[in-house]
Amino acid sequence: MESNTSFLDGFWGCLKPVFNFFGTSSNSSVENWVYHFESITDLQFRGAGSQGAVFSGRLGEQVIAVKKVHKAEDVDIAHLRRLQHPNVIKFIGVCVESPCFCVLMELCPYGHLFEMIHHSNLELRPENLADWAMQIAQGMDYLHEIHDIIHRDLKSPNVLIGADHNLKISDFGHSKAGKQGQSMQMSFAGTFAWMAPEIIRSEPCSSKVDVWSFGVILWELLTGKIPYEGVDSTAIIWGVGSEKLCLPLPMTCPTEMRVLIKRCCMPNAKDRPRFNEILRHLDLANKEFLDNYSGDRFTELKASWTKDIAVQFECLRKEGVTVQKLDDHLIKMRRSELKHAQDIRKHYIKKVKRVDQLYQELQMLISQTQHQHQPL
Repeated sequence: MESNTSFLDGFWGCLKPVFNFFGTSSNSSVENWVYHFESITDLQFRGAGSQGAVFSGRLGEQVIAVKKVHKAEDVDIAHLRRLQHPNVIKFIGVCVESPCFCVLMELCPYGHLFEMIHHSNLELRPENLADWAMQIAQGMDYLHEIHDIIHRDLKSPNVLIGADHNLKISDFGHSKAGKQGQSMQMSFAGTFAWMAPEIIRSEPCSSKVDVWSFGVILWELLTGKIPYEGVDSTAIIWGVGSEKLCLPLPMTCPTEMRVLIKRCCMPNAKDRPRFNEILRHLDLANKEFLDNYSGDRFTELKASWTKDIAVQFECLRKEGVTVQKLDDHLIKMRRSELKHAQDIRKHYIKKVKRVDQLYQELQMLISQTQHQHQPL
């Protein structure tokens, strides 16, 4: 009887995901968070990255994006479940069965912003660029102010274009939940060109790292150029980390946009604005941009900016910062750290010797005292 029961339990356990799949209504799929991998059908590969492979698939009647990640901890994203904003990717659920650890999200069929800016044949008008800047700032303001979430890897490849043509901030693989103003140590995550200097230096960071990254995206939108295109990644790490390198801003760029980009990319994180301030500044910057830089004028100026920026990037490539310079700097830092360690070691050796000397003197005194008290 007992073996029959265990057989039936196993049989129904195998069929349970199938019944769950057919019995899932649209309401329950909203309420659920953990799904069986078998409930996802029609999987089609769409791409891969450092964090995993991305597929499209069906969950009931809904077409979704399925991101297969490497480890169980990668699906520990309950803090992202409550996000509801038109400019933030919607998380639908997770699959937690090894080896198919997956994050289920809304599908964004039109690719990402990086491709749209740099590799599409579309002529992007000032109206598009102003609108996109505002959408990203609104999404980031929501993450920071409402949910205390720091993205940490904000860049144009991580901003998707949704089915509703709205921009969606995505790829929260490095995100952290933490109170505003609270600093935390962050791992070396993301792509160098969008990284804040404090991340490069592995220093404690705050939400202001996202503000820096937004400044880089704003520069991309305005100039249409890839940040630090063709410049060696070592040079970027060295230059940004040492605060000796910044993105070139031609003087004919719109004044308010130029000021805002500079504010976002201030070396000292405390000097960077919060996103609620950025939104107010964007209202002014977009008005100036749309009033004075529309039509042929924008096209002509953008062509001149491209030439100016190309010249400056070429100088960086030629003069550049070599790997040797970075190695020399790291060696110098390590030598300095070693010197500190050696100094501390010498200090403690000296202390130990002194203690040992005092101990020997004490032993001698004890011996003398005992000898004096011996009977004659």
